Amino acid sequence: VAPDGTEWFEITADQPPAGRRASQNFLHLAPGPTHYAKRNVHESSALSAFKLLVSDLLLDKIHGKTEFPNWCLSKEELLRFIALVYARGVLGQRHLPIKSCWDKTLGSHIFSSAMPRYRFLDIMKHLRFDSRETRSQRLREDNFALASEPWNIFISNSRANYNPSESVTADEQLYPTNCKCSFIQFMPNKPDKFGIKFWVLADAKSKYCLNAFPYCGKNDDRPSNQPKNRRDLPPSIRAKNEIHTTKLYRNEYGQILTYYQANKNKNVLLLTTMHSDVIISDTGKRKPETVLFYNKNKVARFNSRFSIISEEMRDVPLHNGNGEESNGLVGTTAKDKYGAKRRPHCCPPVPGIAACAKQSV
Repeated sequence: VAPDGTEWFEITADQPPAGRRASQNFLHLAPGPTHYAKRNVHESSALSAFKLLVSDLLLDKIHGKTEFPNWCLSKEELLRFIALVYARGVLGQRHLPIKSCWDKTLGSHIFSSAMPRYRFLDIMKHLRFDSRETRSQRLREDNFALASEPWNIFISNSRANYNPSESVTADEQLYPTNCKCSFIQFMPNKPDKFGIKFWVLADAKSKYCLNAFPYCGKNDDRPSNQPKNRRDLPPSIRAKNEIHTTKLYRNEYGQILTYYQANKNKNVLLLTTMHSDVIISDTGKRKPETVLFYNKNKVARFNSRFSIISEEMRDVPLHNGNGEESNGLVGTTAKDKYGAKRRPHCCPPVPGIAACAKQSV
């Protein structure tokens, strides 16, 4: 019995399934683009697919905040600018300096045909996502206020145009940045130690980003990430067992808790509502089915085709914690354990992303 009164019953791994497949394990929508997305994508226009994510509403919000008295920007130019940011990630050129993207040898003809280099840098310098007049008031309630409005529109578009498969993965991801703000995180186990942490929900099969939001400080409304301290779990999970052994518990709600002793100092706890029974594998480590299922689908955390802002967007203003502007939003350059730069993962999959920059000309 757990401290909060929840009753857990130990079960065996060879116990037969309890009845038919649970109703929550049936998909009622076919994975992939929604009906709305299919109706609005034209085979002869890659731009129509691109504008499902970068919609006119999103362009209007950014365009209205970016114009200045002595400097102007058309919506067509803004669309080409965003398309080039996407194209740089799709083509794996974000490790190159910005000026090299227009080079005939190192870069791509897409950039020179869509926009001059000096104009791209000028837009990057002036780009804004919020209104200065109401900034101080909004920052009292939202630390991400300088970018939250267009960001929420982008996430709404991502969710409205794609149906996920049966497996999705939610986890944190650190996006490195040079800016100064109140919610910069230090994560020593990441290739880039400092950055803005985002919680990302991605489809395990297509790696499509379904939802994401920044971590802007401690929130007491969200549950703890330490399952051992939860009062609804049985006390026996705190004890160490023999290596590669598994214990299974079922509560009154039909949930199964897997307790797997991975090594001497590490145990794994997994709570599932999907499996009605758990099978132990015949491999040397005798991993339970729930652990194998988790390992198979957690790859979406690392391969999510999701990018907030490309590396060149480090000069976009962001709040520095004192109500002032600070250069830099989010960069996505990553290095492996040998110090070499990896090819960054691209944005949500949209057909013909690289062609959108040319079509919008």
